[in-house]
Amino acid sequence: MEPLETLIDRVDPAWPLVERWLSTGVSDVVVMEREQASSEATLLHMQVSTHSILGALAYECGGLVVGSRVRVLGGGTAEVKSSLKSWNGLPGDLMPIERGLVRVGFDVFGGVFALDGGAFGIGDGAVHYFAPDSLSWEPLELGHSAWVHWLLTEPDKLLKFYEAYRLADDGARLPGLAFDQALSLTPPPWSPESSKFECRPAPARDVVKELLEASREKN
Repeated sequence: MEPLETLIDRVDPAWPLVERWLSTGVSDVVVMEREQASSEATLLHMQVSTHSILGALAYECGGLVVGSRVRVLGGGTAEVKSSLKSWNGLPGDLMPIERGLVRVGFDVFGGVFALDGGAFGIGDGAVHYFAPDSLSWEPLELGHSAWVHWLLTEPDKLLKFYEAYRLADDGARLPGLAFDQALSLTPPPWSPESSKFECRPAPARDVVKELLEASREKN
């Protein structure tokens, strides 16, 4: 295991690039404040350099909320429990590790964004999306850096991405959710009767776990 000092790139870190994307102001983004102990533990767990966007997010912020819908995982905090570490944890955890993928984000509908480490056949690090309406992993044809850039700078494309999950009171309901919450939808989004949803806030990990279990039963 690489020590913390080896993972912290002090010459060419990636966080200034993320800050430039944030500074465009075109997307509605909330940056969760960094908490040192949690950030250091997450970076050590992930074993990635802060020269990468992934490492920069792990070390420099608690996480990002994008457009009220997407949670980009970062270092977490005492208040923000969802982190790159907690979502890529140990077997037996509430969110057990899955061989060959790295979870990097989730959304309020129970969707999950993950990097391909071999789970999807190629192992090229590209981002795949676990879609709640199909209960399947779909390739986004974006690497991790390109995915983060897309989220932070192309709000119209992000809005279009979520057209199928638009709720009548999105504007009032979604901003009220905590970072670690998602919406439990009834009927579930994969149901043929899911043209109109009733929903309630729930722990995001519970919502995702239920959808992943439904996917395993389906397949």
